[in-house]
Amino acid sequence: MVHSGRATVAVAGTRVRLVATGRTAASWVTVVGDLTNQGTVYVGDRTTVNAAGGAHTYIGHPLVIPAAGGQPNFCNLREMGGPTPYDLYDIWIDADTAGDAVTFNYGVR
Repeated sequence: MVHSGRATVAVAGTRVRLVATGRTAASWVTVVGDLTNQGTVYVGDRTTVNAAGGAHTYIGHPLVIPAAGGQPNFCNLREMGGPTPYDLYDIWIDADTAGDAVTFNYGVR
């Protein structure tokens, strides 16, 4: 079965969980940056962060803004074995710009 969701970074530089509620098991996850984003969104674990300052440093997979007319960037967390290798509650996002968001699809065996 496939499920969908959306997560928004309210304050740039302050990571948020992909899902706000407790354990959400998934066999695979695809995270897509919104086309309306104004900056880069970063996807990763609890260490994901965009450290604002003179030089951008980050931890996490960056979803950059596509060129005009381009396709949105995405991050696939593919099935690695076992029935539910991912917990969406343990996947985090951060962003360069407040209000930037991601949508995501995930599947459960």
